Amino acid sequence: MSFLVLLGTLIAERLLLHYQQLRGAEWFARWMEFQQSLPVGQGLRDGMLGLVLLLLPPLLAVLAIQALFGGLLGGLVGILFAAAVLLYCLGPRDLDSEVVQLVEAARQEDRARAEAIAGDLPDAGTGPREITSDHQMAENVLAAAQRRIFGTVLWFLLLGPAGALLYRLARESTLLVVSQARPALEQPSRKLLYLLDWIPSRMLAGLFALAGNFETTVRAWQKSEQDDGDDLQLTRRAGAGALQLDSSLERVEAAPLDSGAVSSAMSLVWRSLVILLALLGLATVAAWLA
Repeated sequence: MSFLVLLGTLIAERLLLHYQQLRGAEWFARWMEFQQSLPVGQGLRDGMLGLVLLLLPPLLAVLAIQALFGGLLGGLVGILFAAAVLLYCLGPRDLDSEVVQLVEAARQEDRARAEAIAGDLPDAGTGPREITSDHQMAENVLAAAQRRIFGTVLWFLLLGPAGALLYRLARESTLLVVSQARPALEQPSRKLLYLLDWIPSRMLAGLFALAGNFETTVRAWQKSEQDDGDDLQLTRRAGAGALQLDSSLERVEAAPLDSGAVSSAMSLVWRSLVILLALLGLATVAAWLA
């Protein structure tokens, strides 16, 4: 059933792009501010315990709604609720639309605009926001794909709607602790997101190997594991390997922008998503026939 929910949600997401502003997290920012104002001990607002108490109420709300109403109408309410939560947790900005803008800026030789768009693709703090080569633009597309699409999808498949919401709120918390000046929550929120990124980054590296050049992807994957970099770095390196990019090339100011690398990166993302859906579809059919 997860496969059908996922497939339907991804189709609906493409049809509802004009409503993507509804996927904002302003409510979570207000809840975070309210938690900070509560007359409780500092230990209940800061550190890992404070982060758990921040994330637990919305996650429990999702689990409660799913448990209480998920079985109504033969389970249809549960399916629609799961799809709605997943749809909310994707993005929130549409990666494909931003890549189109990036490619257009590159074709117009507007390097400043292209680099600004590319630098803003990943979440804050996941860099590189300062672009030093055209191929780094492509790597930022791949990093953004993990955070906006594949991480959410994987945790939805593993834990249902609560898993998708957990990943989305973990991402949001790493951004909000900076904007709300809550340094005591910064390290726990980044540590949680690091843990949640561990499986998606390796799943995505495997999909890149199937969707791109297998040999160079595996070599890049192995090198990243040996270097013990962060999980997004693994995604960048594996994706660059799949596309056979040389990200070490330095920027040449007078050289034309290479929009082809960015377009290839987005194509790799779509191919990887199709492969994932195909594998899930085969697994679903096999389960039905068993």
